[in-house]
Amino acid sequence: MRSPDIAWVRNERLEALSEQQWEKFLPLCPDFVLELRSPSDTLRRLQRKLEEYCQNGAQLGWLLDPVANPFTFIDLTQHHRF
Repeated sequence: MRSPDIAWVRNERLEALSEQQWEKFLPLCPDFVLELRSPSDTLRRLQRKLEEYCQNGAQLGWLLDPVANPFTFIDLTQHHRF
């Protein structure tokens, strides 16, 4: 199970969850994920993590990398980097 540094889920997806699902780790992939690279993270590990989010339904992912590059924007649906 993955957990991004920051995540956002559309309201309609959250409203569809049952009370029992709210009592645990939510059983869905966020629509938007943000990962912040720490000095102990490898860039490749974070890239793989973002790829997993994409494969599981995330629409947008941002990687903030103060180690090498201040900001990398990755559109998970089109695999573009900005």
